[in-house]
Amino acid sequence: MLNNQKPTRIFSVSVFLQILTITGDMVSFTYRKRRLTMTDLSRKILDSYQIRKTKKQKDAFIALMQAHFPALSIQEKGVPKSRNLILGDPETAKVVLGAHYDTCAQLPFPNFIMPKCPLLTIGYSLLILIPMVVLIFLANWLLNLYTGDAMVHYWVSLAVYLLFFILLLAGPANKHTVNDNTSGVITLLEIYEKLSEEEKQKVCFVFFDNEEAGLLGSAQFRKVYKKQHQQT
Repeated sequence: MLNNQKPTRIFSVSVFLQILTITGDMVSFTYRKRRLTMTDLSRKILDSYQIRKTKKQKDAFIALMQAHFPALSIQEKGVPKSRNLILGDPETAKVVLGAHYDTCAQLPFPNFIMPKCPLLTIGYSLLILIPMVVLIFLANWLLNLYTGDAMVHYWVSLAVYLLFFILLLAGPANKHTVNDNTSGVITLLEIYEKLSEEEKQKVCFVFFDNEEAGLLGSAQFRKVYKKQHQQT
């Protein structure tokens, strides 16, 4: 019986591995096929304009968008100044579609968000705090070897927190932005290209700046057009 069962198990594992290989090939083929059906602008952004963090990088992206869309307008508002790119008329559009185009800093951990399961998102966020708490604990433990001054411990802990948040906001740019948020930018562009001229008149596309700094661009956009709608 044992001799009859072993080949069956080996065969099952072999078939399973073949299925995985075929599935991987299908996913790869689907990705390549979709990539080939992208517009030239989307492919160019994906290949050469993924990083949009510094002013120079944003300038290059804005110049690319202006060259492709002569009707593109730029809304410059707020402190720090946000440059929102607007394609269409927000006042007459029946639908407003938006995505932020600025790039986040390179995170020391994966960016994991599940909108349909907030408990998991909160749990993951709390999990991220563990390394910072451990770092603060070690710093205070080392300080304890030399001083028992509580104020020194307080300022060191505060400095670690501030350093952590500064790195999140002003650290080196993430070089792989397909998920955050080149995919959003490309999605809007692909939708725009698929619409008829009549449909484009009913939709406004907005590419927000400074989302990573605290939703500043979208907040400025809402502030401006909320006032205008209240006055009309």
